Amino acid sequence: DPYFASPVTAGERVLMPRVHGRLCAVAAAAPPAELWSVDLDERTWGTPALADGRLLVRTMEALWCLRPSDGD
Repeated sequence: DPYFASPVTAGERVLMPRVHGRLCAVAAAAPPAELWSVDLDERTWGTPALADGRLLVRTMEALWCLRPSDGD
């Protein structure tokens, strides 16, 4: 599953959306390790945005609002 949008940093996490709708967070420190991932069930081409401590992710048909700490 390729990456299309730019990654975003939130604290010690790098948030990376994949084209086919999987969003994952990896530790910004070495060695990078996946901290969590969530399946958004549809394509994601836009770069996520951070606002008021929340992560906004636009898919083809929806706008998701998630916590950067755990993806919920």
